Amino acid sequence: MHKAKESEKNERRRRQTEIAINKILLLYQIGLSLHKELPLNGELKQLYESLHSDTKAKVKRFAKPDSGGYTRMQLDELVKLCMDGKKPFPLGFKLIERLLSIPFPQRDRLQRLMVKKGWRRRELDHQIALIRPNNSWKGGRQVERLRSARGVLPELWHMSKEWADRANSITSHYSNVLNQLTEADRNRFVKATAMIQKLRRSLAVHLRKPESNS
Repeated sequence: MHKAKESEKNERRRRQTEIAINKILLLYQIGLSLHKELPLNGELKQLYESLHSDTKAKVKRFAKPDSGGYTRMQLDELVKLCMDGKKPFPLGFKLIERLLSIPFPQRDRLQRLMVKKGWRRRELDHQIALIRPNNSWKGGRQVERLRSARGVLPELWHMSKEWADRANSITSHYSNVLNQLTEADRNRFVKATAMIQKLRRSLAVHLRKPESNS
C-alpha cells in the first residue's frame, strides 16, 4: 500500500513537472519571438497577455544570453536536469528569475544544487545571498539559517527590491483599487512604501550600491 501511494505521488509530481516545464519552454519561445520582433499568436499570445509587465521584461531577458539569459542548449540542460532525476523538479519561472541574477558557470552549479535539494524560492534566495560580491561560489552551506550579517544584508536588499517593485506596480496598475480604500488604509500604504525606500537607502550605504540597483 505504501509503495502504491509513493508511486502515485511520484507520478503526480512528474505530471506537475511536465506542466511547469512546458510553460517555461513557452515563455522562452515568447522571449525569442520578442527579440526577433515576430508576432505572437494562439497559445503564446494568450500566455504573454496574462503576464505582469515586470514579468514580460524578464521573459525577454530569459531568452537573451548576452543579457544574462539562457542559450537554448543551456535551457535544455536545465530541463533535462529537472526531468531526469529520481524526484522530478517542477521548475517555475519565479526560480528562473532568481537564477538570472547569477552568471554562468556559478548558475550551473547553483541550479544543480537547487534541483538536487528541491529548493523553493526562499531557499534559493538564501543561497544567492551566500555568493561573494565577486561572484565566486561559497556553496555547501546549510540553508536553514544565514550565518552572518554578510548574508542577511544582500538578502534584505533583494527582498526590498521586490517589495518596492510590487508597491510601484500597485500604484501604477491598481490605482482604482487604492482609491476604494479608506483614507487610513491609503495612508498606511503610503507609509509602508516610504519605509521600504528608507530601508533601501540604508542598505545601499552598507552594501555600497546605488539605490536604484537591483
